[in-house]
Amino acid sequence: MRTLVVLPTYQEAENIAEVLRRLRAAAPGADVLVVDDSSPDGTAAVAKAVGHELEGIDVLVRSGKSGLGSAYRAGFAEGLSRGYDVLVEMDSDLSHDRPGSRPSYGRSRTASTWPSDPATSPADPYPTGRCTAACSPAGGIATPAQCWACR
Repeated sequence: MRTLVVLPTYQEAENIAEVLRRLRAAAPGADVLVVDDSSPDGTAAVAKAVGHELEGIDVLVRSGKSGLGSAYRAGFAEGLSRGYDVLVEMDSDLSHDRPGSRPSYGRSRTASTWPSDPATSPADPYPTGRCTAACSPAGGIATPAQCWACR
């Protein structure tokens, strides 16, 4: 399964190299997309340099600060357009650091197992395994219909 980790950034030049190195060590098979909102501290440049060193790391630089939710949506849209099977979201500020832990990919679905009509599909028993606040207009965990719409 192809996995993409989406890392929104703004003013994370101090942290991003360490985040990327830790992520690569914890999930060597996952690709990474840093979504930077034109950070004035040079976050994108640092991420690009580390990406060249570690491989499998791309940087999407947006024209300005547009917010966390839209950064996740942009990253997820890019991942879907590239055909990734699993999309993972993660903070880039080391605020949720747990030494020795690995990212949990949760439960995923491929396009062939997504419901064709979310209105008539049964509730998803694992809603947190595939969608998060980026798909939900009200924030929090998205409903199965919202996840389907995001897909």
